[in-house]
Amino acid sequence: MTIQTLLQSELWREFETNEARRNVDPVLTLKSLIEYHLQAADMLELADEIGGDMRRNGVTEKEADAVIRRYRAEKRRQRDTA
Repeated sequence: MTIQTLLQSELWREFETNEARRNVDPVLTLKSLIEYHLQAADMLELADEIGGDMRRNGVTEKEADAVIRRYRAEKRRQRDTA
């Protein structure tokens, strides 16, 4: 499916109708959903990497959580300034 076929689909019309009821721009909602998806994928990838590093280096889960929180905060700052 291309973006053009999505925009012409019943799914998109339904989405637009739903967002109109909420008085929200569907394009902005879609943009937010894509950003959320990309951020979640980044976090999962990072968690996998950290998990492997943690096991190899004997880092505690608490220490790894702190690294992830700092990483997420940095990503948020970067996204908010973009």
